[in-house]
Amino acid sequence: MTNTAAALVLSVASLLSPSLQTSAEELSQGRFRAALEATAHEEDPLQRARQEADVFYAARDFASVLDACRRGVEAAGGDDPWLLWRAAGAALWMREGRLAAGLSERLLAAASSEVDPSRSEFWSAQARAFREQAEGFVKADAARASAVTRARLTVSAWLVGLAAAALLWRRS
Repeated sequence: MTNTAAALVLSVASLLSPSLQTSAEELSQGRFRAALEATAHEEDPLQRARQEADVFYAARDFASVLDACRRGVEAAGGDDPWLLWRAAGAALWMREGRLAAGLSERLLAAASSEVDPSRSEFWSAQARAFREQAEGFVKADAARASAVTRARLTVSAWLVGLAAAALLWRRS
């Protein structure tokens, strides 16, 4: 996410509550611990999860981003597009292609239930872009696994050949 987009997200969040405003201000100054502590005072669990996810994302703690997003989705009682977007982005940073692809599909489904067409299109575009990146990781993982399997088979064949040669040599 660009700095401009991050600033926009933070400014929107800061309008929602004083604790989120404090957290956003601390985050904009790079004070991650203070930003996270400020989120603890937020009473709305969905808003708290969103802000925690932002703090962890900015700190590049992507596993914690996923945890915060899961808590937020549970609190929302459904798929929140913003949390799914943040979670899919974190999964991509972690190069977890299958997880990112699943989250992208959920984001696409959540986008289709958006009432505002412009928001629906935004979330759909984000989901498609994330899904494309995730598919690249999944393909790379499959190619890597295939190469490892071929290497193991080759080594096994060599070992069997060497063992057979050793047995034949002993018999002669």
